[in-house]
Amino acid sequence: MLNMNLRPPWSYTTTYQRCSYKCETDVGDVLIGATAQIIDLNGVAKVSHIKDKLVEMANLNETVRGSSLALASAYEGWKMKSDVQMNDSIQANVCKQNVTRFPNEIASLAQDLEGGLLDTKPSELELEHSDIGPLIRKFLVGHDDADVDSIKSYG
Repeated sequence: MLNMNLRPPWSYTTTYQRCSYKCETDVGDVLIGATAQIIDLNGVAKVSHIKDKLVEMANLNETVRGSSLALASAYEGWKMKSDVQMNDSIQANVCKQNVTRFPNEIASLAQDLEGGLLDTKPSELELEHSDIGPLIRKFLVGHDDADVDSIKSYG
C-alpha cells in the first residue's frame, strides 16, 4: 500500500469533498418522479422499454447515492496519526466520476421519456386561458383519466 502520509495537505480536503455529493441524488429523485408522472399522463407507463429507461434512471441515481455516502471510501480508508479517519482517495474519485456523468445521463433519459415536456410545458397562464387551455387539456394527454393540472407543480 502507498504511504498516504506523503500526500500534500490539500489532497485530504479533496478526498473528503468528493464523498459529499448526496444532494445531487435529491435532484435526481425529483426528476425521476416528474418523469414518471409525465409518462403516466402520456399513457405509456406500462410499455416495457419505457419502464426499462425509468429503472435505469433510478439505478444511476442510486449508484451516485451509494458512492456519495462514502461507505466504500470510509471502509477502505486509513487512520492518520492524528486519529482522523481518512477516506480512500480512489473510492472518493470514483464517486466524483459518477456524479459528473450520471446526473447528465438521468436528465438525458428524462428528456427522451417525457418528450421535452419538462422544458416546454405550458404555463399556468396558458392552462387557464379561455381559448388555449381547453386545447392543451385535450391534446397534452395520452389517456382520459390524466390530470393535466398536475403539471403545474413542475416549476
